[in-house]
Amino acid sequence: MMLKYQAPLRRLALPGIIAALFLAPPVALASDQSALAELKSIRALVDHADTEAVRRIEMVRLALPPDASPLLKRELASTEERVRGCLSPGALQAIAGLAVAAAPGGASVGKPALGKPALGATPARAPGLDRAQPAGSRSTAETIPRAQRLRLLATTLAAVAAAAAAAAVFMMYRRAQDKSERLAQLNRELEDQARRDPLTRLQNRRAFLDKMTERSESPAQRRASTDCITLINIDNFRLVNDRLGHDVGDAVLAEVGRRLNKVVRDTDMLVRWGGEEFLVFSPNAHPNQMRMMLERVMGAVGSTPVQVDVKSIPVTISAGLACVPFSGIPEAEFDWQKVVSLADKALHHAKQQGRNRAVAVAGVNADETDALAAIESGFSDAVEQGIVEVMQVPGPVGAQVRQLHPA
Repeated sequence: MMLKYQAPLRRLALPGIIAALFLAPPVALASDQSALAELKSIRALVDHADTEAVRRIEMVRLALPPDASPLLKRELASTEERVRGCLSPGALQAIAGLAVAAAPGGASVGKPALGKPALGATPARAPGLDRAQPAGSRSTAETIPRAQRLRLLATTLAAVAAAAAAAAVFMMYRRAQDKSERLAQLNRELEDQARRDPLTRLQNRRAFLDKMTERSESPAQRRASTDCITLINIDNFRLVNDRLGHDVGDAVLAEVGRRLNKVVRDTDMLVRWGGEEFLVFSPNAHPNQMRMMLERVMGAVGSTPVQVDVKSIPVTISAGLACVPFSGIPEAEFDWQKVVSLADKALHHAKQQGRNRAVAVAGVNADETDALAAIESGFSDAVEQGIVEVMQVPGPVGAQVRQLHPA
């Protein structure tokens, strides 16, 4: 095994070798046994790449007697070869030069009497290992760690750059996602605003029409359940606007919408239909259940006057209700639009009956074709003739008299 010294170690070892060659006295060994022990110690030092072995093997060579035993000579040659294999060519040449300079008259120190090259001679090496290195050049042992450090540095920089790029892409993605979410939220808000009445904050006519379109396109409309539509109108609302002003009229509209919203079912859709009119769409509602809903609506609005600043304004409503499908007639023949028109006729009939009341169309007592024709020609006449069956729900007692003369 060949050990390679680092350049700093060689630079520190050379002064020690020079000092040892010039200053250290020759070592006299008393016997072969002590020389063998010394060589074994030197071989141990060589295994650990200790350059002190160079100085000590030169001392052994100087002190070796001419009649040394063959065993001692073989050990010296073997140790010298191992030491020579551990040193670089530059160090061997420097040691050989110092040894020649230290000998009297320039003679070489010691002779290669063992049949092996002297310590300072150039040893036989594998091709490529005995090239002279330029001055100031670094050994392979130094070049490899430097290359590894450069590769590590390049890898680290590439990793950092990749992480930075990934972070930048992630931040751009997050910003784009946030902008997309904000845009979607803004679109939802704009869509909600477009479907709501700005005064009462109730859903508007457009929202109801979209709801009916979805209902018509959904298979759910083929179910046996009944949906009811109620039209509500504030009685004598023009008097409020004319006598108290439109600001007070707007406040009354907003308050009536708030009261209606409190008493309709959670599944109902409350719509400001236009002007002083409201519409309630009640899905899956039996006509008999609508009487209780109408009583709640009439009482919520007419039982307590509306307060606007210091003014107390009695308000009543009239309502008309019809259901789809109507009286067993298929929707293909009598759709929701005709039901809205029928509810409007029931509302006007309630107005003619004195206001502050609701009229619900329960069904017809005649042939379908004749009943529809009678309704179109005159709803009130059809009710009086018994062709159309209605249910009336009165409002709070006495509220109508107060409403005609708002304070």
